[in-house]
Amino acid sequence: MEFLDFQTFSTADNDTIEDNILPEPVQRLALSVASTKHRDVNAEDIPLPSILKSKAKNNSSAPNEHAGGLHQKMEEYVNLSIKELGKTEGEHAPSSISPFGSSTSSSMDINKIVNEANGMGPTDLILSKKLSNVLNNFNLNNYQSALKLRNALKLLENLQNTGLSLDRESLITPDYVGTLSRKNLRNDLETELLKEHIIVLEEFRPIVRRIKRLSTSIENIRDVSESILPNPSINENDTETTFLKDIDKIRAQMDQLKLKKELLLAIKDKFTIDQVEDDIIQNSPVDERFFEVVEKVELIKDNASCLFSLPDSSAGTALLTRLNDTTQTINRKIYNHLLDFLYSYDNGQNSEQLPLFQKSLAYLSNDLTYFNEFLKRVTKERSKLILDEFLSQFDLNVKDKRPIVLNAHDPIRYVGDVLASVHALIANEADFVRTLFDFTNSENGMADLNNEFLQGLDVKLLNEIVKSLANSCRIRIEQVVRFEESCIINFEIIQLLKLYKLMFVKKQIKATNPLVVNLGTLHTVAHEKIVEYFVKLLKGSAETAESSDQSDLLPPTWLSDYVSQVVEFLEVYEKSLSNVDDDNDDEEIEKEKTTLEEIVAKIVEYPFEDFLAKQLQSAFPSAKKHEETQLAFLTMQLNCFDLIKTRLQIFSTSIFSKTEKCQRVLQNINNKLTISIEQMRELQTKFLFEKTGLGMYNNLLNMIFPIDQVKDELDYNMYFSLNDNGLMALPTIRSNVHDKLNEYLPQALTDVQENLLFKLASPTIASEISEYCFSKLSHFYCIFRRVLNHINPDNEDEVGTILNFSEDEFNMLVGIED
Repeated sequence: MEFLDFQTFSTADNDTIEDNILPEPVQRLALSVASTKHRDVNAEDIPLPSILKSKAKNNSSAPNEHAGGLHQKMEEYVNLSIKELGKTEGEHAPSSISPFGSSTSSSMDINKIVNEANGMGPTDLILSKKLSNVLNNFNLNNYQSALKLRNALKLLENLQNTGLSLDRESLITPDYVGTLSRKNLRNDLETELLKEHIIVLEEFRPIVRRIKRLSTSIENIRDVSESILPNPSINENDTETTFLKDIDKIRAQMDQLKLKKELLLAIKDKFTIDQVEDDIIQNSPVDERFFEVVEKVELIKDNASCLFSLPDSSAGTALLTRLNDTTQTINRKIYNHLLDFLYSYDNGQNSEQLPLFQKSLAYLSNDLTYFNEFLKRVTKERSKLILDEFLSQFDLNVKDKRPIVLNAHDPIRYVGDVLASVHALIANEADFVRTLFDFTNSENGMADLNNEFLQGLDVKLLNEIVKSLANSCRIRIEQVVRFEESCIINFEIIQLLKLYKLMFVKKQIKATNPLVVNLGTLHTVAHEKIVEYFVKLLKGSAETAESSDQSDLLPPTWLSDYVSQVVEFLEVYEKSLSNVDDDNDDEEIEKEKTTLEEIVAKIVEYPFEDFLAKQLQSAFPSAKKHEETQLAFLTMQLNCFDLIKTRLQIFSTSIFSKTEKCQRVLQNINNKLTISIEQMRELQTKFLFEKTGLGMYNNLLNMIFPIDQVKDELDYNMYFSLNDNGLMALPTIRSNVHDKLNEYLPQALTDVQENLLFKLASPTIASEISEYCFSKLSHFYCIFRRVLNHINPDNEDEVGTILNFSEDEFNMLVGIED
């Protein structure tokens, strides 16, 4: 680009003015654009300087002449311009089309430019002169030249929007400021040009770098080619063969090196992680992207085993060492992430990240050290949390809820509240643990691989956590059980323990858990307290029995009280048995039956069979020696067992029907009663026979042939041998039987019934015994009379006087109906 000086725009005719001589400033003239269509213009009216270049030479030594010549030229220029303004546009038809869309010729008419610039200022006129010279001297016939000029002008126009910030007015001013602006414009343009050159050179930098990198190889190839081609002494065929082989050998080596390079790159990609992945392991949070890197590390670890098949296993050892360090870092980070998540989840946050938590836990199960440590940490924290919550319910300082300890006056409610509190804690903890640690329906593939450690993890954790409640719960319930004396309350506590034990088991608390074991222990303690209660009751009964009056032969007071307590307890126990159905576990049913048998044996069988028998024997020590004492003994025994049977009979289809042992206990009581009734019947029959005088003859006839087996007349023949016995003589019989029979028989029925009804508590048993005794007496009297008539056929009248009651009369007197 050509940079122009101020002198370029000078209006002087002398071209030899030096650059260091500044021209004198020219007074700026104001021109008005005049149109010939409106008014005529004279030369004097427009005092413009002439911009036409004069051919006359200016003399620097004659300034006055120079000033006069300039004024003359200006006048000439104005005259010419006024003349040109009067011409029409048709007289100056364009000879060619310029790229600016204006009419121009090979030598553009300067007068037209002047006419178009009539509205310009002085500085614009100076610039228009230079532009006119450029356009007049520029070849516009060539398309490339026209395009180049157009682009240059567009460039100048676009420079207004660039960082150069051109000030056109200052650039074209003829004063000193304009000179400085044009010099600065030169510097700015050179700076911009240098910047463009630097940009172009930077684009060539990669190409130069690559050329330099390949230059050594190219020089080697050139040296080899120069050493081969110019040597005319080598045979051309041998040279070609030799070098072809060398080329093939080198090419084969090159292929091997390429293959090794590809293999090493593949191994690198397969057995290493890049810096980004390492940064993810070290610094990024545990998320899906983190586990993608973890999966890659696990894949590398699985594939690293093939490196040990190499002759040198150092690479595999080094890789595994580094992988183990990376794995430790990953496990430690996951361990910390799980602890953070557990804390935040406990506060109600991060509930949407449960799948990521389970995935992290499943991965951590590969490292049993961190895995077990995390489970211990969870167990410790959760155990402390639920224990504090449980103990807070016994704190009297809590204001927002009623403490459980305030219900201690009601043992059943207190124990129920304690167990209900424990169950609520277990239920809440089961929901918490099941939400986080249940992998039953997990879609995580890692959970399937570590099924041994993850399946049932929620149940395992739940059992470990609730262990902390075992001792606290046991202490508070055991205090109530051990100080409670009522068997009914203790049994209700047993029912609560059984109920909540079943509820705990349904919440997946194992039977071996200390919490459930302690409930079983408390069940045993309460059961022992029940048995102990009845044992104490029997001991107190024994002490009162020694000082009690037993002359009425009724059941003793202690027995009535004891039976009432037993019946009350069995009624409560019967209600509990109605809740046991076939759906329960067989083992639980067997255990319940064993407990029932133990209770029946200790509170029913032993007191009523052993203890009562000892009390009766101590009350009637001479019962075996004296029949009257024996009668009283049997009377009291009948009354006792009748009372026991009557009160326990209502449980025959419930409690005593559950097991064979319980049935046998009730059957033994019934047998004791039956035996006592039989003994009483035999004893009362014996007394009747003795009071009527028929006892000796009853024994005598039964010795010959049993009375009960006499059926027809032939049976009476068995008694003919009695004729030789002196006791069977009619006078002897009269003296032994007649008076006693006639004296006692009319009052026998009244005497027996009054004694039995007065002493026996059961009228049914008394009536049964009375009927039996008189039936025996009537049957013997009839048989005895027939025998006497049969063996003494000639003395039937005498027999009738001795046994003066007919059979019907005798039956009527003793109250026997046919």
